[in-house]
Amino acid sequence: MAQNEFVKYYEVLMQELGKHTGSSLERLALLCKNNDIKNIVRDEAGLSEDELLKAFKFLILASFKADEVSLSALVPESISGLISYLLHVIFEEKKVKVFDPFLQSGYFINSVAFEKTECFGLEMNENFRAIIKTLFSLSGKGISIFSEEKEVLADKNLFDCLITVFEDDFLNDEYYPYQVINKYLGKIKDEGWFLFLASDYFLKDESFMSFLENESIKLAFLFSLPTELFKNNRKHLIAIQKTKKTSGRLAILDIESFNDKKHYQEILLEFQKIYHNMKGN
Repeated sequence: MAQNEFVKYYEVLMQELGKHTGSSLERLALLCKNNDIKNIVRDEAGLSEDELLKAFKFLILASFKADEVSLSALVPESISGLISYLLHVIFEEKKVKVFDPFLQSGYFINSVAFEKTECFGLEMNENFRAIIKTLFSLSGKGISIFSEEKEVLADKNLFDCLITVFEDDFLNDEYYPYQVINKYLGKIKDEGWFLFLASDYFLKDESFMSFLENESIKLAFLFSLPTELFKNNRKHLIAIQKTKKTSGRLAILDIESFNDKKHYQEILLEFQKIYHNMKGN
């Protein structure tokens, strides 16, 4: 029954998209700006909000694919679930302010967020902002969206954690992810965190060692993620803490497969043990 609801909602939304002109993402943004998505699909039989959310997420994926726009932040639920777990452990079930400097569709931060997460993000594209607002509305979550970088830097909020998916980009011949971390370091609370996905290149760029010379950060954890999840460049989940503490070494945890429940549970327990030992030092 649920599968039928998903298909029905998706088909209705696709028909509605057909009433607009422009690229797939432009039409999706117009749909989000001009309509209450729930009203479009609502019928006498009632509304399955979970299936509508799934249909809308699938519509986002289809629109990005149709326009040949990379949706790097569309990560498997296994990875977003891992990040949520790390946030629970690190912040001990307290309310946590998370910030994503590359919202795009908002899919990544939305999939990571839980009931005690206060979400913030930067997205300069007006169409993407409309899609983000609808995604968060349908999922019953809230988010504060900045439209310019200077707004983030001037805002009074300090964040507990920056989460994002990094691409291997360069700006002025310098590896861009390092620049992003240094740029937003002042927006992260003391003892706060950077949790992000990055490729091997993050650890191999020629400026990596000079990046680590920053005395305000500590490379704490590296989760090697299953190769089966990535078509080309394998990514890692990397955890960097904003801290003056220098004790402890980098902990490397290799997740061979999320399907091996016993092995995965052992990895999570090992993380807890290392983290609590690190916190006590």
